Amino acid sequence: MSCLCKPKNSAANTVVSSSSNDRSRELPSGINVNVPKDGRAASPQDDISELHERSSMFGKSETSMGSVYFDSHQREESLYFDLEEREKSSRNLAGPSTRHMTMENPSQLLSKRRLSVKQNSHTFRRPNRRMKFTSSLRNVMAIKKKGEAISLKDQGYPGFLTEMELDRAKNFHDELQKRDPFYKEMTYAWGTVEDEAFALCRFLRARDFKIEDVFEMMDEGKDRWNEAKANDFYPDPDKALDNPASALLTQYPVVKIGMAKNKCPVSYLKAGQIYAEGVECVTTLENMTKYFWYDNIHAFPKFMANLQAADPDIERMQTVSIFDLEGLTTSQLSSKTMDVVKAASAVAVCFPESLNSLIILNAPGFFSFSWRVIKGFINPRTVSKIEVHSSRKSGMKRLEEIIGEDQLPSDYGGKLMSTSEVIQQMGKRDEGGNSVRRQIVELMAVKSKKQKQFELEADETVTLNVYTKSSSGANFTIKKEEETVVDGVSVKGKGTTEEPLPCGTQIAASIKGPGKFNVEANAESGKGVDHFLLIGDVFA
Repeated sequence: MSCLCKPKNSAANTVVSSSSNDRSRELPSGINVNVPKDGRAASPQDDISELHERSSMFGKSETSMGSVYFDSHQREESLYFDLEEREKSSRNLAGPSTRHMTMENPSQLLSKRRLSVKQNSHTFRRPNRRMKFTSSLRNVMAIKKKGEAISLKDQGYPGFLTEMELDRAKNFHDELQKRDPFYKEMTYAWGTVEDEAFALCRFLRARDFKIEDVFEMMDEGKDRWNEAKANDFYPDPDKALDNPASALLTQYPVVKIGMAKNKCPVSYLKAGQIYAEGVECVTTLENMTKYFWYDNIHAFPKFMANLQAADPDIERMQTVSIFDLEGLTTSQLSSKTMDVVKAASAVAVCFPESLNSLIILNAPGFFSFSWRVIKGFINPRTVSKIEVHSSRKSGMKRLEEIIGEDQLPSDYGGKLMSTSEVIQQMGKRDEGGNSVRRQIVELMAVKSKKQKQFELEADETVTLNVYTKSSSGANFTIKKEEETVVDGVSVKGKGTTEEPLPCGTQIAASIKGPGKFNVEANAESGKGVDHFLLIGDVFA
């Protein structure tokens, strides 16, 4: 087990007494310090040996105290007790950003940028995104007094641990060093934006701090993890889906936008607008799984990094999720829809405890009734995270309370861009670099013939694409009044009749307004119903 505070035997430095009962020490500067054993922040009156104990991993070590060098670089913070040892260390990556500190002011060892001390209690926490857990666990993981009440939403977090939880966090950390590197990779997957202390507790909370149960949980996703890792977790979402992600999101509308008042990012899923047949026109279930890997490994940390750049105090890697059930029918809860949910869940097992709270809006009667029964079988901690609102008015009021108008999208009464605009921003840009002004979206169920009308303003142009997995296909014609603009473009999927695969085809590029247009699809076979997803990106 490594320790970031390393003792150095040097006669040149003032020697600290080895007696653990001696509460008075002399610093090189001559300052007498004293440290209370309550886990709070160090101060110039703190005992120097106990300060060293808390900046070691676990337990106590006596040392000669001289100058301390503090490295702050991308993933670690390290303490060294003289310049020579620092120069020898492989951790010396900080370069010009290294800050020189001495024991004349022990409080310098604590991150003032993220320091949070609650007076007269054991709630000292020192979260720092760049700090390795192998510095002071006791300083990072505050211990609550016996009998002190902890809310369900704070249980198991750094700053709110019991002695038992602290011990298991230490043991879990030690086990990660001994076992297959895969376990560390999964635990620290969000290491660029998540403190190690918070990562360890996140996994432990998922299994009530039972260490072997945590490893069993990770084993469930091991094969999928290694397969995704071999493909760098699919860094390009369009390649992962084999079609534009913006096309998928018209049929599976989920976006992240804004930050709640508790400093968690907010995700919106319009469940009433999920159409399994439309999803199948764009991608396969296998590719959906790839997309979920991209979203968790690449998109989410990037989103969090942007939030942290604006607010460095963001520390919990959790999302406030809004599920809007407006328009949801029982027919949408098909096996195909459930397969998409299962694909997301298969990936989510590798990122446990990433849900801060779930707000369900516009719940239809059949859902509200089911929820009253189901919640009796769910863990109270999980139930405490979920709210169900049947009334739109009560739901919107709740969003204003937990998120606020300035962080809500415009389609939920806020000042940010709408969720549909977020999806449009993900789409392709025109030759001038302009983003999509609006989209024309129609899921066409074609047995023999189907039509879709749209209008363009004088300053608008549209690019039309059609996505399908139909092996027989259809011919698409576009007319402006009586004038034929596009004549008989064949659109079909790829693959075979037995194993059809989705494919996208551009049927028109830069049709200019103004005017009223009609898109007509004529099935080539006329056997059964095939689905075609028409998406028009309108530019100004």
